Amino acid sequence: MPSPIQQARLQAVVLRRWLEENGYAYLDVKPLVLIAPTSSVDRRQMPDDVMIVKWDQFGEWCESQAADLSTLSVAKMAASAFWEKRDPAWLRELGENLCRAHTPIVFDWEARLGLDQADAANKQGEKNGNVHPLPGPDATPAPAQVSVHEFKLNLSPMTTPHGDIAFIALGDTEVAIRNPAVDPLIEAVRGTVKGRGRWQPRFRNWIVKVEDFEEVRCEIGARLAEAKDQRRA
Repeated sequence: MPSPIQQARLQAVVLRRWLEENGYAYLDVKPLVLIAPTSSVDRRQMPDDVMIVKWDQFGEWCESQAADLSTLSVAKMAASAFWEKRDPAWLRELGENLCRAHTPIVFDWEARLGLDQADAANKQGEKNGNVHPLPGPDATPAPAQVSVHEFKLNLSPMTTPHGDIAFIALGDTEVAIRNPAVDPLIEAVRGTVKGRGRWQPRFRNWIVKVEDFEEVRCEIGARLAEAKDQRRA
C-alpha cells in the first residue's frame, strides 16, 4: 500500500479479528511501522494509534515499552500467564496456529501482464491465416545460431590503470561488457562497441554477439594502448 501506516492499521484489524475468533482476544495488538535510520520524522504529524520507530532504535523502544507498563498491567499479565501456562510451547502453538491460518496472495499474472490478451490475439491471428507453413526441402535454410560454446572466448577481466573491464557470457550467444564509469574506459568501450552491439541502460553495460567478441576485445585493448601512448607523448 502507498501508506505503510494505513497498512499497519489494516493488518492490526485482521490480526485482532483472528485472535478474537481463536480464543486469544485478551492479547493486545499494537500497530508498529519501522523506518530507515536516515528517514526524517515530523513528530507533529505522527498518528496516535500507530507507533513509528527507526529500526536501529527498535531494541531501546521495546525495552521502554516494557518499562512503562503499569503495575496493574504487569499483575494481569502474570496472572494470565500463570493460569494459561504461557511457556515457549504455548508461544510455539500460537505461532503454528497463525501459520496454518495464513492464506498466500495469489495473483493472476497472466491478466496483469496482458498475457491472456496476447494469447487471444495469437489465436485470432491463427484464425485469420497468419500461421505460415514450414518451408519445403528446397528452401534456403535459416542461418544457424552461433553458440558461445563454439568459441574459446577469453572472458578474463581486462586490467587497466582505471579499473577492470569485465566480460560476462549471457547465455550461449551474447557477451556483456561492463567498465568502470571513468572517461578513458567509457570512450574506449563505447567507441569500439557502438554500431556493433547494443547498450543496456538498466545494467549499464554493452552487449555484443559471441562471434564479434574477440575482435571487440582486441580493439578495446588497442584503443586503450593508443590512448596511453598519446598521453605519454
